[in-house]
Amino acid sequence: GGFHSVETDHERTTSLGEGLNTVQLHRAFQPLLAAEVARATLGPCARVRRSRRGSTHLRARSRHLGARDRAAAEVLREKLLDANRWPSDDVWFAYFRDSKSLELAKQRGATCPLMEFGPDGAFATDLRDDAKAMAFLKENGLEEGKFLCCIPRLRFTPYWTIHKERAMDPVKHARNEALKEHDHAPHRQAIIEVLRQTQLKVLICPEDQTQMAVGKELLYDPLPADVKPRAVWRPNYWLTGEAVSVYTRSAGLFGNEMHSPIMCVGNGIPAIVCRWAEQTSKGFMWRDIGLGDWLFDFDKEDDVKRLVPTVLALAKDPAAAKAKAAKAREFVMGKFAASMGVVKQNLSA
Repeated sequence: GGFHSVETDHERTTSLGEGLNTVQLHRAFQPLLAAEVARATLGPCARVRRSRRGSTHLRARSRHLGARDRAAAEVLREKLLDANRWPSDDVWFAYFRDSKSLELAKQRGATCPLMEFGPDGAFATDLRDDAKAMAFLKENGLEEGKFLCCIPRLRFTPYWTIHKERAMDPVKHARNEALKEHDHAPHRQAIIEVLRQTQLKVLICPEDQTQMAVGKELLYDPLPADVKPRAVWRPNYWLTGEAVSVYTRSAGLFGNEMHSPIMCVGNGIPAIVCRWAEQTSKGFMWRDIGLGDWLFDFDKEDDVKRLVPTVLALAKDPAAAKAKAAKAREFVMGKFAASMGVVKQNLSA
């Protein structure tokens, strides 16, 4: 059966949770379809090749994937989930990283003996760079268990700010500008309340290379004078090992990203996820692992209003928050064990 795998090239990626993506399509997908999907979705960075066994592989540096727009993503969904093309006779199993994707596949007529939710592989991230992390924490006066992490993000990643060869996308830039205050004011207020009401500090840090500037502009610089000395803004990027070594020494994380929260919960650290329509359906995995009340849809004002009290609750009762994260992690690891058992069984059949 076909499957989707993600490998992380930590030295080259511009985002902690992304690297080299390989999508293996079942041989029933014709090469022409695969090439069409690749070009429509990934653009000129796509490479299509056929293996000797007949599988079709699409490869692209995932740092380019952030540039795909919603129309191209819809092309991919339509092509891959077309019921007439789903190779149901010869697929043994299919795992989806969120229940929304699973539901959509079923609605489009996809069938095979086993179709289930399967947690994102980033939950199993075990990279560490303790030496760099400890040096950074010491330099910035951050003590283990006595700080929260906060990650900013714009609606669309402004890759043109770090890759000068890329032209600015005026539509995406306008969307970012229109909503950047809306999408960060709740986090800024949460930072202020945590610093005023608890002994914790707050680290404003990035998941991709565009976010240091975003965090400075929208979270750190506007902080009032009475709390700003206890906030830390990280001005430079880091690789996954150092980031995870810092996350695992924190009391928790909140922000507009997905993979850092995944890596936190995968290590038993509480994490709050904020999402919006531009981020696809991946955020809904938080509901799937029992963390629905730590998931916020910033396209819904009721959810926006819930963020500050939820962050404060996490900060004021770290033991309860850690117990909740540990329960979610246990669920994820159980799913990993079950799904890998299925893979092993089918490979040995």
